[in-house]
Amino acid sequence: MIPSTEIQVGTREAAQVLGVSRRTVQRRAKAGTIPAAKDERGHYVITLTIPAKYTDAQIAKAMELIEQDGIQATDLPGIYVSIGSDGDTMYPTTLHTCGCKAGQNGRNCYHRLAAAILTSIRQLTAATPLRSAA
Repeated sequence: MIPSTEIQVGTREAAQVLGVSRRTVQRRAKAGTIPAAKDERGHYVITLTIPAKYTDAQIAKAMELIEQDGIQATDLPGIYVSIGSDGDTMYPTTLHTCGCKAGQNGRNCYHRLAAAILTSIRQLTAATPLRSAA
């Protein structure tokens, strides 16, 4: 079994990933269609399990990348485009590869972690569509 750790994402991050409002995610969490729990402040959080191979600094950078819309899904399933730390360079990113220097050298990078977080959020909510049909 691969060692893992848990991280929590808030409704804001989940809403960004899913392309819906924060309130929609909150309503779905309350209804139980998104697996979420309330934290000590009464805010809904979604707990994700990620491989323990990432450092706390990488987790923080991956969350920042997501919050700042620095990683975007492409039309191809499982393939993302990540913005580098310089703000200009763009890297193709999947769960297993990244075009950044660390990724090219076979090391774990925060871009891949961000892709894993986005994929996990999408998988958790895949069973229940969040958008209503117009």
